[in-house]
Amino acid sequence: MMPIIFLSGAWTPIYAMPPALQLLSLISPLRYYIEGTESIFFRGSEFIDLLSYFGGVLILGLFLYWFGFQKIGKLF
Repeated sequence: MMPIIFLSGAWTPIYAMPPALQLLSLISPLRYYIEGTESIFFRGSEFIDLLSYFGGVLILGLFLYWFGFQKIGKLF
């Protein structure tokens, strides 16, 4: 759980991380949640501006669902 929190940008801004960790943070769903929440609270973003964050979470969710289905499907 701690690596996900570190890579999300909650404690350290993503732009202050080394480039390798910035790329690795793209697979953290918490990153998209935090960036979307900050956009709403600090910038007052509209729904259309938040679609990129929803898209990131959707792509990660679909990939993890597919990966889990492949693993569980082999058990039966």
